[in-house]
Amino acid sequence: MIETCKICDVTGSYELRLETPCGSVQRCTYCDVWSLDDGQLEPEPDFQNDKFDEQWATSGMRGSAGRRNQKRAKHRANLVSAFLAPNSRVLEIGPGTGHLLTALRKRGHDVTGLDQSEEAARAVENRTGIRVHATQLENLSEQYDAIVSFHVIEHVNNPFQFYQSIQARLNPGGAAVIATPNHLFYDTFISDEVIAKFFVIPAHRFYFSPSSLGHLVERGGGNIEMLSTIESQDTRYYRALQSQIPRMRGAGFLSRQLALAWGQLNPEERARSGIRGTGDEVIVVARATLTGRK
Repeated sequence: MIETCKICDVTGSYELRLETPCGSVQRCTYCDVWSLDDGQLEPEPDFQNDKFDEQWATSGMRGSAGRRNQKRAKHRANLVSAFLAPNSRVLEIGPGTGHLLTALRKRGHDVTGLDQSEEAARAVENRTGIRVHATQLENLSEQYDAIVSFHVIEHVNNPFQFYQSIQARLNPGGAAVIATPNHLFYDTFISDEVIAKFFVIPAHRFYFSPSSLGHLVERGGGNIEMLSTIESQDTRYYRALQSQIPRMRGAGFLSRQLALAWGQLNPEERARSGIRGTGDEVIVVARATLTGRK
């Protein structure tokens, strides 16, 4: 059993949530984060290995995947821009395909990327012409008006240190925008058997909820401006559920199919899911203190 939570730093707070082929998933009863027992995993660097990053960045740039990523990036850029002043200096950690960087640049911001993988960084640079640093965040000396990170924090070995590094690189009043899969989405709609088989993967060390992401920010410093769940606009979630999940909690096969089709086709209903706290992503926007680094 995990002894001390890396999110809230409380000792003895973990309980077994479920067993998976990747090892046990344990839940902190204090902050509600799910953690893969890292004693059962082989050590690996933060984020993903270089080859996986390169394949992810390049395969998502072309064809239908590229169009889907472009649409999702537009949605994310609209959300992020609501918290930015004009012409903000923005760093995206883990830019993936580079579509979000491109969308933010079109909105007039000065954008830069950061990826641990040299190959992935060069792939994004070559496609977009945007500078992408191939290093760790701790190695940068620049300061930013905003640092954006979508679906990265669940991969890192120590999310608290990751968040502290973000805060250290923000200008006073700058915004940290962090989004990650929401485990309350799984809890609400999906059976434990299917969560264990389909959603728990070794690359995801942590599974957050609004409570656990809020605890992380409160402990690490910064003023929370937004903490909510949203719908990612990624219909792959729903297609995957339709094709591979044998049942949803409290619903028969036909009602499950109808519910998923409704969710996929009705944006208003999916938005209401986000408001209820069961959107498939949880997002926090936290401002650095105006008096300087915290």
